[in-house]
Amino acid sequence: MENIRDKILSINRRTDIDSNEKNRLINELMSSNYKPIKKTNIKCEHYDRNCKIECFDCKKIYPCRFCHDENEDHELNRSITKNMVCSFCDKFQECSQTCIECNKSMSTYYCSICKLFTSNTNISHCDKCGICRIGTNLKHCDKCNMCFNEESFDTHKCIDCFDDTCPFCQEDIRNSREQNTILACNHVVHINCLKESLQSGNYQCPLCKKSMTDMTYLWTQIENYMSNCEMPDEYDNMESSILCNDCLKKSKTKFHFSYHKCIDCNSWNTSVLDTYKI
Repeated sequence: MENIRDKILSINRRTDIDSNEKNRLINELMSSNYKPIKKTNIKCEHYDRNCKIECFDCKKIYPCRFCHDENEDHELNRSITKNMVCSFCDKFQECSQTCIECNKSMSTYYCSICKLFTSNTNISHCDKCGICRIGTNLKHCDKCNMCFNEESFDTHKCIDCFDDTCPFCQEDIRNSREQNTILACNHVVHINCLKESLQSGNYQCPLCKKSMTDMTYLWTQIENYMSNCEMPDEYDNMESSILCNDCLKKSKTKFHFSYHKCIDCNSWNTSVLDTYKI
């Protein structure tokens, strides 16, 4: 407020303009500084920060772009986001890491390009991606149009699946704030989504049904279970014609109510085509 008063006094002291011009400049100054703040009770679950940002299009104030997009019918364009509101003093101002009014920090990490405020320091901006990515030792692959850790960059396999969504949570992969990984089947998923799926007993890719990781431990458990599981006598000579999800080969194997083993790759994630008696 003191800054506005000083600017008004400075305008009134000018001798090179008339009173009409002074009134115009003062009105312009007051209009540019008046910003009604629409406070919300939304608690941000995405970032830890000390400010809120203004959507350039709808002029509404939200804790972050994800909070905005979840409550509006349009997306917040972070590249043209300009203003923020300090959570300490409610000062409306241009985005910066430090409040111009109370001089308090808005976040540990701030990107002036993405207008990203976060307490996560394991993050860096990629000029080629045009956004900030998790990780600090990253290298951009022009073929994938994606960043990879420098340690794994030389051994990664170039794929074009980064424009897809995670098959588990349906969030956009390329612009996601979550770390992702490439499965053996070349589908890309969030690491946390993969962990949750494996912990719940789902080991198959939701897109192609191939095993998502090394399943040796599970195959051993199934082997032990099958060796101690007896089928009724009438099924002793029954066989199943199967299509293996992992090696995509058709084969015949002993019929069982629970599992069928592929004779080519020894996996147990097989699909039954038909069953017949020999």
